[in-house]
Amino acid sequence: VGGNGTAGPTATQLYYPYGIYVDSSNTIYVADQYNHRVQRLVGGNVTGETVAGLTSTAGSWSYLLNYPTAVTMDQYSNLYVMDAGNNRIQRWASGATYGITIVSATFSNPKGLAIDPNGNIAVADQYYHRVVLFSIVCRMYFIYLNRKSKFVN
Repeated sequence: VGGNGTAGPTATQLYYPYGIYVDSSNTIYVADQYNHRVQRLVGGNVTGETVAGLTSTAGSWSYLLNYPTAVTMDQYSNLYVMDAGNNRIQRWASGATYGITIVSATFSNPKGLAIDPNGNIAVADQYYHRVVLFSIVCRMYFIYLNRKSKFVN
């Protein structure tokens, strides 16, 4: 489905693929760890498209990743990437050219990433032997917005 069996940076290659997510239309997202990117594979096509990160370029800028290990998606088609080398989780909106840091924490080899039905993110932090839960929805902010909207014409 993805990769040609030889490690590398081209659109048909992967280099230590790690995390994987399959959406409702069977599109596959792969955390291509050593290429510092997330690849999207559509409809059984073995040629991937980079949807997060910059191929073979590690870094901490919002458009870069550093050894991503996990990917998942929410109901709004936002892609969440465990950017392990930067100790953060980045949210990439569909079609975005950069991510937004939604969690920055001290991890030690984080591997798994999942979103629960309440909008929390769970992270499997391998070397610290723990699973950590982060709330990514600020409920007070939404209450404020809902109250404010009553006064807007």
